[in-house]
Order: sequence, then structure tokens, then C-alpha cells
Amino acid sequence: MLRMKIEKIIDSINPTEWNEWKHKNGTNCYAYSLGIDIPESKVGPLAFEPGGITLNKMKVAESDLVSELRKRSLYEKLAMDFKLLGLQYTFSSTPRPYEIIENQDSIIRSWDLVIMDSPYGVHFGWVNKAGILLHKKGYKLEPCIATEEDLDEYGFTFVDRMRLTQTIKK
Repeated sequence: MLRMKIEKIIDSINPTEWNEWKHKNGTNCYAYSLGIDIPESKVGPLAFEPGGITLNKMKVAESDLVSELRKRSLYEKLAMDFKLLGLQYTFSSTPRPYEIIENQDSIIRSWDLVIMDSPYGVHFGWVNKAGILLHKKGYKLEPCIATEEDLDEYGFTFVDRMRLTQTIKK
């Protein structure tokens, strides 16, 4: 069950440079790539696993979360969370940097979510304004620039890229 209103989570979405991330403990690569800088303990159990925010919102019992997450494909879980968070997405083969477009009625943020595979499971990163891939290697580690050596050392391999878009009404 969500421990805070979904609107507060949505309002918090803001992809942030690695050295500006506030909650180094309690957030993971998925939260970092979505720009949700809130400790998971304040959101809900397993909230920062793909699909976890949605299942918590659906009030799935904590004891059933793991089995419910295993029933769905990665892309189904991502689509569930993106819909709930009001994020539009498209698959993208060309990397593009983070963009903010402001007009009279809204602010539109767009960024690339990069999906990687690793010996530890799925891993996420995002591309900043300079076109640099950033990621967070766990709940207790700081976000960092994903260098080629870093990715090789941890066994990360590219799987897919999705362009996320958030429209904020003024």
C-alpha cells in the first residue's frame, strides 16, 4: 500500500544530476532514472521495483508483492508505472539528451530511460542534458556517471531505450 499520495510522487518527478540527488540511501536505479528522489520506505514496499508503485497503489498485500511482480513482464510493469505516474513513453533507437520545453500552458520534460541487463538483474540509467548516461548502482550508493569501464566492470549490457515525457500544467 502506498504510504503517500500518488500526486506527491508525481509532483516529485524531476530527473536530477548525479551530484544533486538528495536521497542516496533508500533509492535505487529505477527511482533515480524516473527522477523520484524520495526514499522507498516513504513510498511503499518494493515501490522502486518496476511495477511496484502501481501494485502498491492497487493495495496489493505486502506479502503478495513479489509473486505479483513475477507474473508480469518488465515492459508490462514499466507501462503500468508510467501510466500511473502520467509519463508518456516511446521506444527510441537514437539517444537524445534531457530536454525541458516551457510554453504558456505547461512545462514538458523529456529524457531517455536506458534499460540494461546485468548479472544482478535489470538496471536503469538516464541521459542528462549533456548526453551523458547517469545511473545509481544500488540503494546505498550515490548516483554516478556511467563510464564504459564502469558498465563493463559490473557486466551491464544495453537492452533498450525509452523516451519518457512528463507534461506539467502551469
